[in-house]
Amino acid sequence: MRRLMRKWILSFSIFFSIAAICCTTIKAQADPADLSETEERAAKVQESLKSCLTPEAYELAQELGLTDHLTRLQYLKEHESHKRGTPPLSQESLSLRLETVEVLLTTALQCQAVVAQIEAETVGNFEIKSALEGRRDNATKTNAIANVVANGFLSSVGNLLQMPFENAPDARSQFPGEITESAGTLMATGLGGLALHQNRGMALSAPIEPNMLAKVFKRPNDSKTEYPDIIWTYLNSAPPGAKKDGPTRRELLIRRWADLGRLPSPATQKGRLYQRVIAGTMPQTRAVTIGMLDDRIAMLADLRAEVNQIYKELLNMMLVVRAL
Repeated sequence: MRRLMRKWILSFSIFFSIAAICCTTIKAQADPADLSETEERAAKVQESLKSCLTPEAYELAQELGLTDHLTRLQYLKEHESHKRGTPPLSQESLSLRLETVEVLLTTALQCQAVVAQIEAETVGNFEIKSALEGRRDNATKTNAIANVVANGFLSSVGNLLQMPFENAPDARSQFPGEITESAGTLMATGLGGLALHQNRGMALSAPIEPNMLAKVFKRPNDSKTEYPDIIWTYLNSAPPGAKKDGPTRRELLIRRWADLGRLPSPATQKGRLYQRVIAGTMPQTRAVTIGMLDDRIAMLADLRAEVNQIYKELLNMMLVVRAL
């Protein structure tokens, strides 16, 4: 019985401790010390919601279904209550703020999940590239040593063999030296050609393994490389201010890669085939090279930068919520 009582007492203690922490947190949210920094934003947002949201943030708010929430908070005009904590915020205002912050936080975590997958793929490609570069450097080093032997040792031996017979009436006695020197020259030429080939690095094969570029190129992907709806909608929408039927962010990325020479023209068969190789949606028979990995890493970096832009717009919306 005493043990049961102790458990009940401990449970109530924990419950009241958590309740006290929650109350303190709510109070801190209702009257944050640094909320005074948003006074100018608060004055603007009371006049016009769009004046405090960037065009990108307003477009994203529409996609997230938050424009009605923000408009309603603007209409309630509880900025002073939110700033000072007195009188308390209305139940409607608290509910709207909670729902808005929940959506913004969920979207931020979805962005982070996509960025994390892109970074994991980037690191994996860097490791393969480093391994290929290591093999290339070892082969180049071996080739350089052989080149020294060909150019230096064999040529020197050939000259030495010719020296005693330079003034001999019969030139045939110089043949051994000339043959040795010619062999060194031919060997050096062959090694030079081999060095040029080795400079491109080895080529590996890889099975089908879609990456985060697969869906960008409209290639089949899997659950690991799927995009959340809001991020995919963002990538497939045109930037604000562009023409109504202008290129989307995704199309602008592909166009940029083609302009930079990382991708052959998507309108050609070569371009479409290279897209499949870059996206990992086809068996790659000796197609994984240092050059291809460089292109894939650069494209993943550009894609990550585009997704990261969403964070700026989420922050913009969060600041507006704090100012309302």
